[in-house]
Amino acid sequence: LLGRIEVFASGRYRSSEGVRTVLAGKTSLRGLDLFHESMLEAAPGKDIVYSAVSGFFWEASALKTQAYGEYAYLGGSVYPKDHRLALAMALELAAKPRMRLKLGTKWEHAFTDASGSLTPALIAYPFPHVSIALGVPLLYGADDSIYVTKSEDPAKRRLSLALAATISAQY
Repeated sequence: LLGRIEVFASGRYRSSEGVRTVLAGKTSLRGLDLFHESMLEAAPGKDIVYSAVSGFFWEASALKTQAYGEYAYLGGSVYPKDHRLALAMALELAAKPRMRLKLGTKWEHAFTDASGSLTPALIAYPFPHVSIALGVPLLYGADDSIYVTKSEDPAKRRLSLALAATISAQY
């Protein structure tokens, strides 16, 4: 039912930055990988800042499907009560010896200002260690919202087409 539970802790102190700590844990529950990470920062002369992220990862090899989700509270953010959600899913459409093809989507949402992005994508793996992704990011929210202002598009378009190629290697 419940898998092995792993707990990690770390901390650092620098006189100019103060104390930074991380406490994290992970386990699995009936094939669902779960994780949580809490961070504390205590800088000299400033309030203590707490941030946290929790989430899951699920994979069904028979269905060739993967799902990921995380919920984050960003205590040190410039936005008040910065809570965010991210969900992603990928489905393998074809797995031929020379070409793998996946269909995926990612949704990110900021509760602070009701902004976010939804990105459906098609990902091809034409060669070992090479992927090509074609996505259609759709941004929503006010013009001064988190996801609209953090967009890397200089024209701040709400709908665009993105192409990415990745080459990776193991060493």
